[in-house]
Amino acid sequence: MDEKDRQIERLFDDYASSLEPNEQLANRAKQKMQSKRKAKKRPIFWVGFACACAAAVAVAVFSVSSFFGSDDLAGNNSDNSANSAPPIRPAPAVQSYSISDVRAVSVDYGFANDYINTTGLDGAEVFSQSYYACYIKDTNEFAYLKAVLGVSYNGGNIQMSVVAEMPEYANKEREQDYGSLTVGTGYKYYTEYINGEYVTMAYCKTEDCKYYVSAMGNAKGAQDVVAEIIGQNN
Repeated sequence: MDEKDRQIERLFDDYASSLEPNEQLANRAKQKMQSKRKAKKRPIFWVGFACACAAAVAVAVFSVSSFFGSDDLAGNNSDNSANSAPPIRPAPAVQSYSISDVRAVSVDYGFANDYINTTGLDGAEVFSQSYYACYIKDTNEFAYLKAVLGVSYNGGNIQMSVVAEMPEYANKEREQDYGSLTVGTGYKYYTEYINGEYVTMAYCKTEDCKYYVSAMGNAKGAQDVVAEIIGQNN
């Protein structure tokens, strides 16, 4: 990310911190997340329902074929294409955006808790927190949640930025900043010690979203706190 983009993001953060909560937009994004979670549970019911339907259809076909005879059902058409597997649909296209394409709405922890957890942390305590739901300006579609956290840990303090981005959106500048960490799935991070502070960059891709985390402070082991906040400490 070049200096111009960094300035835009800083201005964006300053602007976001002055916003009042917008319940209507926040509720829309929360409902979207909840519907995704409900969708995960549906296949179990539908598999059972599909199996029952398949059994019923099989009995019906057997009964009809016994009555009419298999030749009557087959007809003169020997094409078996109807029994072939349906074509695989491609995954939906990912929409790229820049920081200037989004607008932020201040939200509370009740909204943010669908994406991150900052309570009951092992050996860590959040002493400051701000949350923003970020929407694409042109469509009002929810793109990502941003959390700005202050965390005390290991006798020191950590300033942390957490972005939980929806899988259908991508900020290319952010991806470039995180480099090889964004390749593949699973929780990945690296830590450097610079001018007396630990600087940690972390990334994780899940079914629900992509996490981009940056942390800086005088406390060692920020990667463990980050893993717990984004639910990857198991």
